[in-house]
Amino acid sequence: MLEKRLLKALLGLCAVLSASTLIAQTAAPAKQQGRKTVRQAYETQLPGEWPKGWRRLWGDSSKAVLAVSNMRAVEGNQSLLFHRTDTEQYGIACVLPVENGVAGAELSFCFLIVGAGNNARFSFELRQGKGSQNIFGHIGFGGQAVKLGHISRHRMRAKDLGKYTERRWHKIVVTFPEDEGGELLAELFILSATVPGTWQSIGRQHAETRGSNGNPLFLTLNTPPNKKGYELYIDQLQWRYPGTIPTRKTR
Repeated sequence: MLEKRLLKALLGLCAVLSASTLIAQTAAPAKQQGRKTVRQAYETQLPGEWPKGWRRLWGDSSKAVLAVSNMRAVEGNQSLLFHRTDTEQYGIACVLPVENGVAGAELSFCFLIVGAGNNARFSFELRQGKGSQNIFGHIGFGGQAVKLGHISRHRMRAKDLGKYTERRWHKIVVTFPEDEGGELLAELFILSATVPGTWQSIGRQHAETRGSNGNPLFLTLNTPPNKKGYELYIDQLQWRYPGTIPTRKTR
């Protein structure tokens, strides 16, 4: 009799646990519902075409050379090429969808630079509109140095991520905080010259972040005036929420 009661109790406990597991499994995707991701590998476009997902954002970029290229690639056969041949000041942006906010999001892209570090001066800004109040983060390049910047008391402050090596592939990974008021985390990697497919960390930094959760978010390539004579290759650009299934891809 006692054995039957114990068996009945165990079966009831198993049913409760199974139901809890089922609820957890079905509820988890709902939390991420509507959080779109982007992946750009540039493999399906023709060399010379304007890359899908990019747009002219500000300034006179009519002379800008931004195109799909088959000259270099970290994976596959093609990448995005920005060939700086003019001296104008402008911004060209990749549009990232953030319908349900940026909390916990991750942005990553690979880059390779050809040209003197003194000339290769540019920056990437994560912003949602005009004005410093809408800048989430800033990654600056100059003199072969890479810096993570942020706005503090209306001034741009920067922290060193490390130095890049010309004609070598690198990767930047930027992670957004889970909670409002948290810090942005950025890490710089270089592709190993001896172990294929291995990325070695060069440096990482935290920085304050600001901005709203409006849509969309722009990854803006900004050029200072009077600096030219370099090539910037970008490959494997990804905007994702770790642990979610991609719902939108741009190849």
